[in-house]
Amino acid sequence: MYEYEARVERVIDGDTIEFSVDLGFHLYFREQMRIAYYAAPETKGEERSLGLIAKQKLEELLPIGTILTIKSYKTEKFGRWLAEVFWKGGLLSEFLIQEGYG
Repeated sequence: MYEYEARVERVIDGDTIEFSVDLGFHLYFREQMRIAYYAAPETKGEERSLGLIAKQKLEELLPIGTILTIKSYKTEKFGRWLAEVFWKGGLLSEFLIQEGYG
């Protein structure tokens, strides 16, 4: 598991964020990462309305430019890295689940 400082570049959907990850030595890597331990409704199909609400909430919580700590450790079936996202002293996934978004 690797821990990095990351800047939010955009919210893709309710559980995927594009980050600019600080690798150190003035090196940055831009990557879409899925929030670990969390699944939001899809923004397509029957879940669309709920998926758009989850995306909007994530955009409110993490505006572009927000700096966070992330821990990444493996990729999922679509090739995106899974990342534990730390927000306000805890896991973002736990907060989103408690609030009913996932």
